[in-house]
Amino acid sequence: MKAELLPLSGKYYGTEIKITDDYGYEYKIELWNSGNDTPSVRELDGDSIENYVVYDNHFENKNTYELACKIVNLINKS
Repeated sequence: MKAELLPLSGKYYGTEIKITDDYGYEYKIELWNSGNDTPSVRELDGDSIENYVVYDNHFENKNTYELACKIVNLINKS
């Protein structure tokens, strides 16, 4: 089984993780922001974060990104 953090694409609608099991079946899970207004490193590296923060808060936050990375690492180490 392996997992990968999918790239951000446009307006934020959840942090996505793709999981591929040992038989080649793919699953996708989404994580949603919870209580943190600090943009993630990936959002800060993007060109359009200012538009999301100013207008509608549709951006990946730091906590959600860090949790997604932990999930990916745990799955890939098992």
